[in-house]
Amino acid sequence: MPLTEPRWARKILQMASRRFALICSDGKIHGLGNIAATHESEKLNAFTINFLNHYQWELCLGSQALMYSRYREPKLPQMPIEHAQFVSNYLRLFRSAAANDAETLWSLFEACTSMEHGAMLVVLEDAEAEAERLRDQGTPIEPAQMTRDLLNRVSDIDGSILLDPAGRCFAVGVILDGIATEECSPARGSRYNSALRYVGGAPAARMAIIVSDDRTVDLVPLLLPQISKREIEARIQSFEKASTEDYHADQNWLDKRRFYLKEPETRRINAVLDRLNEAPRDVGEIRYLVSRFVPSAEVDDSYFL
Repeated sequence: MPLTEPRWARKILQMASRRFALICSDGKIHGLGNIAATHESEKLNAFTINFLNHYQWELCLGSQALMYSRYREPKLPQMPIEHAQFVSNYLRLFRSAAANDAETLWSLFEACTSMEHGAMLVVLEDAEAEAERLRDQGTPIEPAQMTRDLLNRVSDIDGSILLDPAGRCFAVGVILDGIATEECSPARGSRYNSALRYVGGAPAARMAIIVSDDRTVDLVPLLLPQISKREIEARIQSFEKASTEDYHADQNWLDKRRFYLKEPETRRINAVLDRLNEAPRDVGEIRYLVSRFVPSAEVDDSYFL
């Protein structure tokens, strides 16, 4: 049957499943079947389209996703975070964790990226106490080291998986609580918003790995990367020497890094902005200056190399 008959094709598509797909070529559907296990994806002659949700699908070559489309907006697949950034993020959140603990969680994070269904892992410094507090909203278990195999078994259960920073599991199928925050968004699913509420208002360090039904993977919180104090100082010194002809590069660099700037730095930068603003202008000259800098209330020494 021709693919140019969308209503007909849709009816036939309802017969498809994970085991049997529609076999298509030359703009036609030829029947139901699957790619042989012996087929070599390197031949680049057999592709799969998986329908994930309403108006959401992916194009795959073997097990490799090539493109996602969500409500007609295509995007290329990519790891949401690199290994080095994940480890840095983890060790900065959990000061008592060791490097091998971060590697354990990185392995679980990689396993999450390949899941075909939604799931959520929450790492807590107070995992044992939280598993007990939320025992009526989940299933506490004897502490067990989480592995990829165990994760695949328990991730099908609705609710969150609670781990301590060493990767030991204390509870599964947990329904999280928490207070709504400004970061919550109706554009995201219930798992993502639930993670924001639970992690955001916690007195102890917490981190959530969220796998949405459309296979996007988020890490909450994802701290801004560490930067060098020397680089900041060098940029400020260069900005202090700038004229109305060459201030743009330093101003733009500092403007993008406001989060890292404390009171002494912002005071020096604002002095330069005042000087540039008061400098004489040629007729018709347009001078773009950013808004005044305010000291960051959130930055601490963990954000600096």
